[in-house]
Amino acid sequence: SGSAYDDDDDDALDAEDADDVVPVASRLGAMQHGLGTGAWLAGDVTAPPSAPLVPTFDRDGVRTGLGVALETDDDGANAPFVASVVTPEARVVSEETRAASTSSSEKPRVSSSWGSIAFREVVTAAGTYRFRVRDSKTATKTENKEKPAVLFLHGFMGGMEDWDAVARGLCAEARCVAADMPGHGGTTFAPGAGFAEADGYAVEAMAEATTKLGDALFGGGGDDAAPVTVVGYSMGARVALAAAAAAPSFLETKRGGGVVSIGGSPGIAGAEARRARAERDDALADALRAAGVASFARAWYQQGLFGSLTAHPRYSAARLASRRARDAERGDDANESGAAARLAATLSAASPGRQARVDAQSLVESGVRVDFVTGELDAKFVKIAETLAEEMRAFGRKSGREARVYESAVPGAGHAAHLEAPETLVLRLLRIVRAET
Repeated sequence: SGSAYDDDDDDALDAEDADDVVPVASRLGAMQHGLGTGAWLAGDVTAPPSAPLVPTFDRDGVRTGLGVALETDDDGANAPFVASVVTPEARVVSEETRAASTSSSEKPRVSSSWGSIAFREVVTAAGTYRFRVRDSKTATKTENKEKPAVLFLHGFMGGMEDWDAVARGLCAEARCVAADMPGHGGTTFAPGAGFAEADGYAVEAMAEATTKLGDALFGGGGDDAAPVTVVGYSMGARVALAAAAAAPSFLETKRGGGVVSIGGSPGIAGAEARRARAERDDALADALRAAGVASFARAWYQQGLFGSLTAHPRYSAARLASRRARDAERGDDANESGAAARLAATLSAASPGRQARVDAQSLVESGVRVDFVTGELDAKFVKIAETLAEEMRAFGRKSGREARVYESAVPGAGHAAHLEAPETLVLRLLRIVRAET
């Protein structure tokens, strides 16, 4: 497509290793991950944009389940994909992770102790959002008004619980708030007159809602306002960057704080690449509706991008699928079909092929500090971060404005650095919250 964010050769299949793994259709091919970037597998802009469901079999020919195929074999039939061969790398493992890895049971995660659940309602041009949040401010009777704050935004198919380990490491120094994103968990959206439900899941609509949520939580600014940092992962990072580009009041420069993008991108450039991505996401959304959350999630987490995550002792693809299905059913439609429909609508509406691309100029002109944090094993997103950061610096030099942009990597982690190495991420976020660069 010619876009600097569209390098889909990084994660091509290693064909010579294909016979060494069990064939499963649960690996999604020729697609992009979770609304985080433009493209990352070879064949991203190929046709047809369909995502049929196919049965999967083990080496003995025994049917093992249902998967998604996005290409055909030599006979024209839908061909299941094979899982990538993953070589685990060294990574930070928390005590919580070690404890979890000693049990093979699928017990619910230990409930968070860092904050209390609350609901925040905000009204935007598209309609009314009712955000489910966990807020550390309500966990204690006394609160330092000047304490900095952090707002966490998760990625596609995630939930606010994804941030528990990170928030527990930060809440001694910062007020921490984690929200279920629209279309996920316990957050709901009621469209206004003239709008459809899917309109509330577009990146721009979610960015406006996030801004309204930030104002409601942290106030509109002022000379004595405490700094606020928005930390977003993948889809949440794209929403955070879109919000930052509009220079929201709760992220005013004089307050400090800013935006941290973990595995995010500014979107896709190029009309053809955008069209192809939107069509592909629509096809995946259809597959999600048909397969249900659990089956689709098993497919999702067999992608090569999540190799280091599923190799982690705490996160197998099966465990992640169970967790995502459970988290998705927290809404008013507390059943799998309703949850799948909401997630599918989000996948389509928030497609990078439909969002307005966030450019370097708007980020620099906003005055908001931007930190790009990536897992060092996440080569594609490291490149995306480096490219956008340099574009911001180049515009800063040209315009005479300060480009407040920084980059850092989490050693031993892949795309989902907040899950794979929360302790290391906490150390980086503490430096950001303390404005230690």
